[in-house]
Amino acid sequence: MATTTAHVPDAAPAAWVHYFPPNEYSRSDRRAQLIQDLLTFFVSMGGHTFVEALRPSGFGGGYVLEIDYASLELRSGLVDLPAAIEGSPVEALGCIAVAAHEAAFVHRKGRLLGHHLEGGGRDVPGEPPPAGRIVVRLVNHPASLIHIRQLKSSAIGKLVTLRGTVVRMTPVRPLVTQMDFVCAKCGSSTSQAFTDGVYTLPTKCTGDGCRSRTFTPLRSAARCVDWQKIRLQELLGADKAAEGQVPRSVEVELSGDLVHCAVVGDVVTVVGVVKVMATRDSLGKFASTGAASSSGGGGGPFGGGGGGGGGRGRGGGGSGSSLFLMYLEAVSLTCPRQQLQRSGLQAPALGDAVTGFGGAGALPPGPSGGLPSFITNDLAFVVKF
Repeated sequence: MATTTAHVPDAAPAAWVHYFPPNEYSRSDRRAQLIQDLLTFFVSMGGHTFVEALRPSGFGGGYVLEIDYASLELRSGLVDLPAAIEGSPVEALGCIAVAAHEAAFVHRKGRLLGHHLEGGGRDVPGEPPPAGRIVVRLVNHPASLIHIRQLKSSAIGKLVTLRGTVVRMTPVRPLVTQMDFVCAKCGSSTSQAFTDGVYTLPTKCTGDGCRSRTFTPLRSAARCVDWQKIRLQELLGADKAAEGQVPRSVEVELSGDLVHCAVVGDVVTVVGVVKVMATRDSLGKFASTGAASSSGGGGGPFGGGGGGGGGRGRGGGGSGSSLFLMYLEAVSLTCPRQQLQRSGLQAPALGDAVTGFGGAGALPPGPSGGLPSFITNDLAFVVKF
C-alpha cells in the first residue's frame, strides 16, 4: 500500500484555481500534500483505471469522474484520505479532482481518455481531448451510511449517505454560479463566483487605482448550471426502532449531470454534504446563512467540513434568526433505473404490466411468475400516490 510521502512541487497544479483560492497554495499545505499523494497513485499501474472513467459532462466542456471510494481507499492505501473525507469532504473532493486533472491532462496528455470519450469529447479526431473542470461523483462510501431520521446538527458539513424514496421533485432551473460585473467608474470587468448560488457583489474593483464599489451585473456573461431539488423520504421498515412513526424526509439539491437522474417513486442512494439554510418562521421565507470557510477548520456547528456549512440565500437577510433547516447537497445519486440504462436494459413501465393481458385494465385471473396479484383499485392507488 502507498504510505510514502510524495514530493510536493513549488508551483500550484493547473486546476488548483478551480477549487481553491489561488493565493492559498503552499508546499506545506495539507491539501497540496494530499493532491500529490493522489497524483502519484493515479499515474501508477494500479491507479490509472480510476482516471480512465472520466466522461464528458455536457456542460461547458467539463468532465465527470465517478469514483468508488471503497475501492480507492483499499487500492491506494492513503492513510490521510479517510480523515480528509470525514473532516473536510468538500476540500477532499477538490483534491481528488485536482489530482485527476493533473494525471489525465498534464502527465498523460489526455491519452488515457481517448477511447472512453464518445460524442463530443474531442474537438478534432486524433487529437487529445481538451482539458476541462472535473466534477467528482463519489459512490460506495459505507462509513457515512445513516438513516434520514439520524440527521442531527453534528452532521452539518459532513459527508453522509442516505437511502430513500423520491416523493417530490421540482422542475429543472438554471443556477447562476459565476457572473461578470462592470465597474461604474472605470469600466473594468470583474468576475465573481457565487458560492452555493448566493448572489454576491465584488468587494473591490480590479482596475488600477480605482476604489469604486459600484458595479453593474453583466447578465449576458452569466454562467449557469442545471439545478433541481428532490424530497427524499426514508424507507418504511429500514429502521426497526422507528416502526409506526411518521416517515422522515429531507430536501436534496441536484446540479449538473445529476438532474433528471431519478423520478418520483424511485428508491435511490444519495451521497452528499449536509448543509443548512436559515429560516424565519414569522415570514415563512428562507435567508442566507453566509458561505462557510474553505479552510476546513471546523470550530462551530456551521464551520465543520470546510465549506460544508454554507447555506443558500433565498429571500432577505437572516439577521436575528437562529433556526436552521438542514438539506443535502448531492455529490452522487444512484438508482436502479440509471444502472439499467447503462447496461442497455429498460425497466418495465407500470402501464405495460396493466395493459399487457389484453384489454385496458384487464388483469390475469391469479398470480403469475411469482408476482403478487393486484386488483384494479390497488394499481390505481399506486399510480396516484
